[in-house]
Amino acid sequence: MSIKMAQLYEKAWHELFYKRARFAQEDIINEPHGKRANELAHEVAKLAESRAYDLDKKKQKQSEDLITGNAPF
Repeated sequence: MSIKMAQLYEKAWHELFYKRARFAQEDIINEPHGKRANELAHEVAKLAESRAYDLDKKKQKQSEDLITGNAPF
């Protein structure tokens, strides 16, 4: 896993963890292999991978624009 992917996962984890109710956060911390923690891990993976895909597509588009001369600058 690249550093960028690790950063995307960490950002997604924090974002989704702190959106949860306090009791759910405590449950995740106290039972890291429990149901709530597994649900969080699944959501984190989906969000991080989605963001990675979006970044890749954006980078690919920028590269194509440079090649074809459609760059905005």
